[in-house]
Amino acid sequence: MKILNIFKSKKGNSTGNRNVKFSKGELENTEVEFDYGKLYQNSESSIKISSNKNQVELLSKLLDNLNPPFYILYVLVVSRTNKKQRRYQSPLFKSKAEIIEFLENYKVYIETDGRHHIWICTTDNSGLLVYDQHNVIFGYGAIKQFQNTITKIGYKEKKFEFPIPHCHSFHAENDKYEEAIINHFEWELFPLESNDTYDE
Repeated sequence: MKILNIFKSKKGNSTGNRNVKFSKGELENTEVEFDYGKLYQNSESSIKISSNKNQVELLSKLLDNLNPPFYILYVLVVSRTNKKQRRYQSPLFKSKAEIIEFLENYKVYIETDGRHHIWICTTDNSGLLVYDQHNVIFGYGAIKQFQNTITKIGYKEKKFEFPIPHCHSFHAENDKYEEAIINHFEWELFPLESNDTYDE
């Protein structure tokens, strides 16, 4: 059984460093980001990639293996601003540059807050990237290409799991980004699926 604790930050990280999104252990350890190491794990249908920091940069590298146009599913599983907990589907991004511009605009929020997942989807089904709130990226479709990309930057193949117990942090100073991202597009709305919830 997975044990999950939720920490809702009312102030910034007391260490003065970048806010922590995902931590190992109980609530008293939420100021230290959990680090899996540079690891990946293959299955028949996907590749699981540790994503400890600079996640938008890693997504950018992985996107080189997919064909535009793209769209995003922004999956909001916890809201601190009374937004609907939904899957929000973006309009199409015609190029990698367009989608990276969007991700860079919300980089701090995406990388430091555990209230969401980010899916990057293709219209031609060439592949799919899911950046999960546990700081893991799941890749589908172009598995060999994803593997080639990450091994070039030092990733090693090794089985790894989410730590138990662990904490997801939701920071008050990121609430402005939750508001902004929901207002960024006329998103198409879909209900959450059972595997979207934060305790999966």
